[in-house]
Amino acid sequence: MSLFGSRLYFAFVLVSLIFLSFLSPARGQSRQSGEIRGTVTDQSQAVLPGVKVAITNVATGVSKTATTDAAGLYDVPYLQPGEYSVTFAKDAFKTLTRSGITLIVETITVNGSLEIGATSEKITVAGDAPLVQTESAEKNTTLTADMVSAAPSIDRNWMDLFAVVPGVNPGSGEGSTGQGIGVNGQQPYFSNWQIDGGIAMLGQSSNPDALAPPIETIQEVSLSTANFGAEHGNGLSVFNVITKSGTNKFHGSVYEYIENDAANAENKFAPPPPFSKPKVRWNEYGFNLGGPIKKNQAFFFFSFERNPVHSSAPTYESYPTTGPQPNGGQGYVQGDFSTLLGTPTGTTNPCDPSQVVLNGQIYDPLTTQTVTWQGNQVVCRLPFLGNIIPQSRFDPAAAKIQQNFLAPNLSAAGNVNNFYSLQPSNSLQRWINGKLDYDINSKNRLTGSLMVVNFDNPYSDPICDINCSHWGGNEVQGQVTNVWTLTPNVVNEFRFSLSREHGVGTDVNQGQNWPAKLGLANPAGDLFPNIWINGNLNTGIGNPGQPPAIDAETTFIYSDAAMSRAV
Repeated sequence: MSLFGSRLYFAFVLVSLIFLSFLSPARGQSRQSGEIRGTVTDQSQAVLPGVKVAITNVATGVSKTATTDAAGLYDVPYLQPGEYSVTFAKDAFKTLTRSGITLIVETITVNGSLEIGATSEKITVAGDAPLVQTESAEKNTTLTADMVSAAPSIDRNWMDLFAVVPGVNPGSGEGSTGQGIGVNGQQPYFSNWQIDGGIAMLGQSSNPDALAPPIETIQEVSLSTANFGAEHGNGLSVFNVITKSGTNKFHGSVYEYIENDAANAENKFAPPPPFSKPKVRWNEYGFNLGGPIKKNQAFFFFSFERNPVHSSAPTYESYPTTGPQPNGGQGYVQGDFSTLLGTPTGTTNPCDPSQVVLNGQIYDPLTTQTVTWQGNQVVCRLPFLGNIIPQSRFDPAAAKIQQNFLAPNLSAAGNVNNFYSLQPSNSLQRWINGKLDYDINSKNRLTGSLMVVNFDNPYSDPICDINCSHWGGNEVQGQVTNVWTLTPNVVNEFRFSLSREHGVGTDVNQGQNWPAKLGLANPAGDLFPNIWINGNLNTGIGNPGQPPAIDAETTFIYSDAAMSRAV
């Protein structure tokens, strides 16, 4: 082993032991590799023991070997996804090579039939393995890199693509991002999300959030929906994203994707000018590079992506009316709710039988009384005259709160949806992805991947000095996997993975001494109060998109599995 290899291996073992010393066993990781097995026979279909089988990754040149047992069987697990060739060799038989075999994260069968002849005579058969999965009853759908990249997707969100899989609903209604997916009738957020076989979701909320690798880094995405093995851990369905690895040749790309309102149609539901067409400035750009550190042994893949969004969204709000109204009233801000008075209900008020109750009436709480009505004791109130609340009855704090509502700008709309604006819908996300694959020797392979996501999401509102807020922070996902052939017939896979989020939410009105300004006694915090009014008006203030908060979630998982195979 080289000096570089010995140092890297020692560091891996040391880190693993440190984590294992204080972590309890946990489950919930699945494999990041595939498996090739099969049977070798002669032309008479008699099994052939002692056949040497070499399985070679075409892109990296890394080769794994096995020997068929007495039943002519061979089995090579823990192979990286990619294109492979399988060579069968035995004395007194022609050497057979099957090429063009595509391996994903699954078990496939590649059989060989050898002809009698000299070993130096070679036969090559080009052709992929059968598409029908015969090795297990697991229900699995796999999206390859080409499928994920080529499929049409708004905002290039590959999670949405699973909506076309039978038995899958995208979840979360019209605002779906694919994270709330439901499979075969399951509820949202009951899936297990993984990257390279390691945990890739937040422990508290059970969703991947921003832990979604960019499309340009994805080798394949698999969705297991039924009959999958216990190694997948909890979850009624399992998503496993395998990221790209380096190869013996350097390869990379530079890219940018753009969405712009210049290509959009006019919003036919928006008010007429001066309201403009909503702005859309969506960009996604980055680069990636992969290649060898040492050919046929060590490889790297690195990518960087940035997704700035500077757009606007049409927003309708219902704000209290103010000033003279078309019916001659003064508006809600002045306590005039006469516009709410509607048709008679056909009943009379027990407090004043001469009054017919109208729809939309507001009653004076200070006139509450108990009277005898039709032989029963009933509680009733008298309505405010003309449905107007005298300003002398206004609570001082409420009067100050309502001064912070904006005046409606759509006078013809009346009481509901009477304010229109184009609100900024901005965000910024950055992804850094890295992966190392190191075949230390023919018996030991080390793989590690790391993703760091930074997010910066401001929340806008027409009443921005009170309702605007911000959510920002970072999320990290990583795993280290060591595959070690302990004996000729036992292979061990150890993996340690983690996912972490650290986010900070802030509200623009916090720390502005709003309780004192409004005259509120014993406030719960130095914030504008959260006010929501239901009913015909249905409006609110002091209800930010992101309240002040710190969210720190860290999940560690390690697993160790041994597998026997034919020799």
